[in-house]
Amino acid sequence: MGLTAVSEAYPEAAGMPIELRLDYNGANPKDEVTFEYNNERGIWEPLEVISIQAAGRAATAYTVMVKAPAIDYSVEIRATCKELVKTTESVLVKQVPFKLAVDEKNVFATKAMLTVTSKKLDPATVAAQGELKLSPAAPSAAKSISGANISLTGLAAGTTYTATITYDGEECVGLKFTTEAATQLANANLETWTSTAHKSNCVEYFVGGDIWGTLNPLTISQYGDAVNAAYCATSGTIPADGASGQGACIRTIGWGSGNTASGGLSTIKHVDRGELFLGKWGSNINDGVLPDYGIAFASRPSALSFKYKFNKVKNHKGYAEVKVLDAAGNILASNSTEIDSQSNYTDMNLPLTYAAGAAKAAKLIVIFRSTNSGKPIDGNSLGKSDVNTVSISSSRVHSGSELYIDDVTLKY
Repeated sequence: MGLTAVSEAYPEAAGMPIELRLDYNGANPKDEVTFEYNNERGIWEPLEVISIQAAGRAATAYTVMVKAPAIDYSVEIRATCKELVKTTESVLVKQVPFKLAVDEKNVFATKAMLTVTSKKLDPATVAAQGELKLSPAAPSAAKSISGANISLTGLAAGTTYTATITYDGEECVGLKFTTEAATQLANANLETWTSTAHKSNCVEYFVGGDIWGTLNPLTISQYGDAVNAAYCATSGTIPADGASGQGACIRTIGWGSGNTASGGLSTIKHVDRGELFLGKWGSNINDGVLPDYGIAFASRPSALSFKYKFNKVKNHKGYAEVKVLDAAGNILASNSTEIDSQSNYTDMNLPLTYAAGAAKAAKLIVIFRSTNSGKPIDGNSLGKSDVNTVSISSSRVHSGSELYIDDVTLKY
């Protein structure tokens, strides 16, 4: 009987079995041969046999797969024949004394943090002096080291890598990890719109992409049966000239059945800010209808960028907000800004910073508002003075501050 190790290194770190080659001329090795390993106290303990199969090269050759024991040292394995005359053969399977580990929470779209672990060596020394390799190769990747942690940037999004580290002539078992997708938003350039004309002067606009919501269902809701006037029912968020092609005009709007257009004497029943947001209108909260902010989203962007311009009325400022939430609704990263007067389209960038070990993302919230004052429900703090009154044709509207948005982009 003979025993050799096929596994070049002890693969317990990867949860893989140890492969052995057995030469045995008995009738039934599954019943006649046992396998054991020598523990750190010098006691032989049984190994769980996963499979024994004929190797095909000779009638006496078998491939044996045994479950790797949960130990951190090179292991001596022996095979013992149960015949009346017992024979034993042993082999040493080498355990590399260091491993690479990763917490999936620390794997983003273009960056990841790997950690060297070892009970026998200094992990920080292995991380600093070892040679890290990635497969597939990542020519744009850069690394920085802090203690036992190896931080990688410049990775490709949505890619499965196998990482190994070689130190003092020994290479650890490969560690697999997959970067998050660099997901963008549907119709982020705001080129696609649809509309429904409830009356010729009362048009409800919808942003294409099936992820964007507005307050238009609210401000279009009271045009009345006999009145065909935009100052009674109009969309607060409408298509407009963008930085390139079309964009969105998000405007504070006066609306309501009974509105009139009589200059300073105009009647304006309701005034609400305009909003463009990820989500939809229509959640019943406290017996009122409010926006349902956010969409399911599994990636963690590093920033939200967009182009904007802003026409100011009174002292109102425009507003933009981004939040990334986990499955429990906890905020992983967020940023917001107020927007002041700007006559030409200008770039805005809202960086997102995540704490170490932050959970995976489950939801993304993005909101643009013509003002952050008030709230989209009757009884808010906006009123007649927040919009321009008119005494003109029914096709015009009572409008206030206007925020123009285009080219919304998530950075990774």
